[in-house]
Amino acid sequence: MIQGSDRDTPTSITSEYDVFLSFRGPDARHGIVDHLYQRMTEAGLRVFKDDEEIRRGELIAGELKRAIDGSRVYAVVFSSNHASAWLELDMMVDLHGGSNVGRKIILPIFFGTDPADVKLRTELYRKALDAHKDRHGHDVVKKWEEALKTVGGMSGWDSKAIQGEGRFVQLVVQDIFGKLRIKDKSLPDHLIGIDDQ
Repeated sequence: MIQGSDRDTPTSITSEYDVFLSFRGPDARHGIVDHLYQRMTEAGLRVFKDDEEIRRGELIAGELKRAIDGSRVYAVVFSSNHASAWLELDMMVDLHGGSNVGRKIILPIFFGTDPADVKLRTELYRKALDAHKDRHGHDVVKKWEEALKTVGGMSGWDSKAIQGEGRFVQLVVQDIFGKLRIKDKSLPDHLIGIDDQ
């Protein structure tokens, strides 16, 4: 984790993680998510990624809540298989819209999906949500729907708009550095254009 002296932040927040990387499904885990995680950790960011940070035997729900609460940027990768991370998303939206406004940032990353999918204007996530109503109840699923629509309406990154996954990852990581307002940080040569002008 980068200490406060490296940041130009509006408040003196200390976070356990710089970035909470949210994703589901093999279509993202072994591709875009691995590349994002590697690039960010190489650059010195403290990143929470569930298979890297949750230790076997710990209560997963409690650990996830602690990690979400202790992160400054939520990088949410929406892929075609992002059909089970809505509890995480609901927690993020609550923290973003609550007393931590200005402190928590949600960055949607649309990987093979569109904002319309996340806003539930297509069947991609709607079918999966409907399947959860019996298990979790109508009220819980309704909250998840609202969280999806909220995040789907936020400015983010669309993988289809950038040619090449390497370039896409580079731009996303640069954006995260800008959102964290990191200054005077020694960065690898392959991260360009993130210093203040």
